Amino acid sequence: MRKLFLSLPLLFAFIMVLSGCGKTAPEPSIEEKLSKVWTAKVVTEGSAVVYDKSKTTQIALGYSSYKLDLSSKTAAKLTEKDGNSFNASWALSSDNKIITLTFIPAGSGPTGSVNTKSYTIVGDVTTATVSLQANEVSLKTGGTINKYDLVNP
Repeated sequence: MRKLFLSLPLLFAFIMVLSGCGKTAPEPSIEEKLSKVWTAKVVTEGSAVVYDKSKTTQIALGYSSYKLDLSSKTAAKLTEKDGNSFNASWALSSDNKIITLTFIPAGSGPTGSVNTKSYTIVGDVTTATVSLQANEVSLKTGGTINKYDLVNP
């Protein structure tokens, strides 16, 4: 009986060590998942797929240089299919559904007079993929609403 009482603290310690090993890291927040450099995998202008990274021929080859850099918590950089880059700040809406870029300096956005550009997050965000749909028409693509399936290289 005495041996049993002496071995109980060891057994208890062993169980505590084993139970502590099974804990996993908490799931990153949406903002943490988005804080990366994203490149185009598939781009749809209106209803037409114009770029698919996995294909050898492209309708809009320029999307191979498309980049959305959200790696900073405060600053962003958007490089469009024509190679033009724009500096911005970025913010995620309180419901984690909309990303808004605010161009710096004001009026320096893709069309010259636009101060902001926003995207709705479509589906789930992972650390490797995100799908964004523009909330405004793009004058550069003929007035279409564009969808961007992005990957973190």
